[in-house]
Amino acid sequence: MTRPIITLTTDFGLDDPYVAQMKGVILAINPDVQLVDVTHAVPKQDVLHAARMIDEMVDAFPRNTIHVAVVDPGVGTDRFLVGVELGRWRFVAPDNGVLSAIAQRFPLDRAMRLTRETYWRNSVSNTFHGRDVMAPVAAHWSLDADLAAFGEPLQTPLLELPQSKPERLPNGVLGQVLRADSFGNLVTNIDRSWLPAGDWQGLTIQVGAQAINGICRCYDERPPGTLMALIGSTGKLEIAVSRGSALELLKPAPEATVTVLGFIAPTKE
Repeated sequence: MTRPIITLTTDFGLDDPYVAQMKGVILAINPDVQLVDVTHAVPKQDVLHAARMIDEMVDAFPRNTIHVAVVDPGVGTDRFLVGVELGRWRFVAPDNGVLSAIAQRFPLDRAMRLTRETYWRNSVSNTFHGRDVMAPVAAHWSLDADLAAFGEPLQTPLLELPQSKPERLPNGVLGQVLRADSFGNLVTNIDRSWLPAGDWQGLTIQVGAQAINGICRCYDERPPGTLMALIGSTGKLEIAVSRGSALELLKPAPEATVTVLGFIAPTKE
């Protein structure tokens, strides 16, 4: 029998015992679960960043994986906590927009407010619903409890945060930097589907005052220290430095613009 999987995405960091406490609660309910740390380095209270992390990672996981997202600036307020069946996965999260990006790609099957205290810890802190509500609900869900057992149907759509999208230009596409990864690569919102089929060597990628000729296949295709563009593992255009850091070299402003020129971009609905 396949062991159930629960992933954890938080902004807790690893200097405090918060992640361990959540894991302890889950394992006390279901010691056979497989726990996977997605990241605990989401910038503090940055719900949109967490939404992007979730969107980037979910496709790697099998059906019915339970993804717990605890980036929750509104903890203790009247914001809803929800259990959601979305795409082929399950999610436990605050309804604060953290599921925005994934909800734009996959259909929502069911969404329940987590109101049934039977599945919570006996003592619930107003400042740690990740440990006291979301972790135990996820653990019980991994034991084949039905989503409907955890509360009542969510009567409103999931909260959505604005998601930046590329803009079609007469001779290319205009996008922006979404984030920098731990290597200093700048991940943009320009998906490869926005780029022309065939040869990309004739394209020009403009980042601030810097112009990059062509899109490479891999990070080591250019000499060390060279600024370059390529399609990363998420399928999105990245700005990188061969064996270096584009973040350190360019020091881009938040949501810096990136333009790809030299083609007619496909029409997007």
